[in-house]
Amino acid sequence: MRLIRVWGIAALCIAWVSSPVAAAGLLRVHPDNRRYFTDDSGKAIYLAGHQWFNDVQHNAWNVPVKVDWDRYLDFMQERKMNYLRNWIVWSVGDPKAGRPSPLMPFKRTGPGKALDGRPKFDLHQFDPAYFERLRGQVAAVAKRRVYISIMLFDVYGFMGRDGTYPNSLWAGNVFHGPNNADGLDTDENGDGHGLEFFFTSRPQVLEIQRAYAKKVIDTVNEFDNIFFEIVNELQAKHWQYEMIRLIKEYEATKPKQHLAYMSPGGRDRMGRWSRLPKQDILTSQADLYSVTRGWNKDYRGDPPAEPGNKPAFMDMDHVAAQGDGDNEWNNNPSTPWKLLTRGYHQCMYDHDYWRPTANRASWEATRRSIGRTVQCANRMDLVRMHPRGDLSSTRYCLANPGREYLVYAPDGGEVAVDLSAAKGELHVQWIDPDNGRLIDAGKMQGGERQQFIAPFEGHAALYLTCCP
Repeated sequence: MRLIRVWGIAALCIAWVSSPVAAAGLLRVHPDNRRYFTDDSGKAIYLAGHQWFNDVQHNAWNVPVKVDWDRYLDFMQERKMNYLRNWIVWSVGDPKAGRPSPLMPFKRTGPGKALDGRPKFDLHQFDPAYFERLRGQVAAVAKRRVYISIMLFDVYGFMGRDGTYPNSLWAGNVFHGPNNADGLDTDENGDGHGLEFFFTSRPQVLEIQRAYAKKVIDTVNEFDNIFFEIVNELQAKHWQYEMIRLIKEYEATKPKQHLAYMSPGGRDRMGRWSRLPKQDILTSQADLYSVTRGWNKDYRGDPPAEPGNKPAFMDMDHVAAQGDGDNEWNNNPSTPWKLLTRGYHQCMYDHDYWRPTANRASWEATRRSIGRTVQCANRMDLVRMHPRGDLSSTRYCLANPGREYLVYAPDGGEVAVDLSAAKGELHVQWIDPDNGRLIDAGKMQGGERQQFIAPFEGHAALYLTCCP
């Protein structure tokens, strides 16, 4: 074993070549490496981006804003992110707050007034404006070569007693009896929230759920860059299974068939937090899933590699400790590199992009870091690469042994890599995660374990490729 040192004076700094993946057909799971996605190109696709809230409705947790969608997509693309998690909350918000009500999927026809003083919702008439906005926003995303998950349902609009969100979201929900012309109320046990919406056997409610899901599918079926998230943070396994079945059966009659994304658990019928067993998701018809800290506390900080039979997302919100808020795992520039080398797709739990004063420097650094992992993934022959922590002293390694290695060193410094599978020369490059700078360190011989030293301070990524 010999030590590979790159002296700063001799290092050749080269520009990062951004090579965005052009959309080339419907997004689907790669048949040869099921950790990743693909399209008609056959190339493995890695998704990493962020989320903010109520983007279709232009109302972020009771903070009405005029969303400039093009500006938002500029914000994403400037940071090289390629994935957006779309949000809906099934509530107009706090009826007593005096704010304008956001768009909802149903028309406000009356008769009578809802709790916010506007006409009641007709649960049998969809509002074309809502679906036109949804389609327009997805179309704009598609033009940017960005992928988007479309959230069908969310639990928090059905809750009235949770201290984390406005206590009156249930009061503004369209399925709260005073707010709809049908008098339909899903608070079946009178406990102050309507989570029975997801557990009921009432045909009237189930028919509305199905009609809404089909309407969303009709609205966006033409697009290649989408997949459907069934619901955010819900424990109801059988209800999610049924919605996945509905999507797959209904889209079988359509030109395009999209992937279904399943939640790892969340609120149960009583509003308590409860995770789903991991095996219930891995064996389901869901095409992809997000992980939860309830399965493994190491997801936060030192995430283990997933089985790899379905794409796995690390949604930072689902692995934060209770009460963390702006936790050091979510807004840490090292997190995206840990997730890339452990085989995850990722979604940053982000601050509102239009309020930069609410963001610390670490949040912006993390966004940039996410984008650099996308750039790095686009360079690699990702379909042949798998998490191989055993090959690196740092344990963060994505590799096609003998051909290509990406090693992340959270603390920089010395890195040992087992290159016994590489019989010839390898090209050595260092990536500075803080600024995207690439440093060419020449070539070296494989065939044994080699020691490397990062040529700059702080965390670092080492990229090794077999020479032609």
